[in-house]
Amino acid sequence: ESLMHVFEVNMRPVFLLSRAVMPHMARRGWGRIVNVTSTGVYEGGFTMTSAAYESSKGAVAVLTKMFARYGAPHGVLVNSVCPGGMLTRMLTEQTPAEMIEKAVAELIPLGRLAHSSEVANMVAWLVSDENSYATGSEFDITGGLALH
Repeated sequence: ESLMHVFEVNMRPVFLLSRAVMPHMARRGWGRIVNVTSTGVYEGGFTMTSAAYESSKGAVAVLTKMFARYGAPHGVLVNSVCPGGMLTRMLTEQTPAEMIEKAVAELIPLGRLAHSSEVANMVAWLVSDENSYATGSEFDITGGLALH
């Protein structure tokens, strides 16, 4: 896939949707936006073929901070979650089990992949009234992968 296509899929919707809803949330004096990035934002990606994907997610991380700075005075909190390896059907169907086991053993201190519910729980908290102060932050849900 081309660089521009990957940015069209991963970065452009974040920019357009955030820009569209931000004024309405600001007028209400309350709002929550949660974006999704990637561990490649920190790690730099693992292969040359992931350069477009990782750079598009890096752009999402920058947009998160930019919109958080704009929204904060208006009660709009903008954050992002950074999931690590997740136990998904796509991963298990497209990656040999031995490769998954080796990556988990070598890279993830908690020694397992995340369940999607663990990422969803973080998103639920970020968009709730319980989150009244976190903005412009990246929440790593990587089982410690980001510690490396």
